[in-house]
Amino acid sequence: MYPELAPMTTGLGEVFMYAVEVEPGSALAGQPEESRLLALRTVQDYTIRPQLKKIPGIADVDSGGGFK
Repeated sequence: MYPELAPMTTGLGEVFMYAVEVEPGSALAGQPEESRLLALRTVQDYTIRPQLKKIPGIADVDSGGGFK
């Protein structure tokens, strides 16, 4: 027989989603919404994303939401 030419799974079959949120009672909890969203997006872009991309097998980390 001929080998399978299609991938074993689709790209959508291997997507992991998570949310970065402010913990109630933290210093950010009392800040205006724009400040909280900016802080969370900054943590995502400069702390979490680079660490996740170091993991073998991770192709990319896409971000959505927050405030730029």
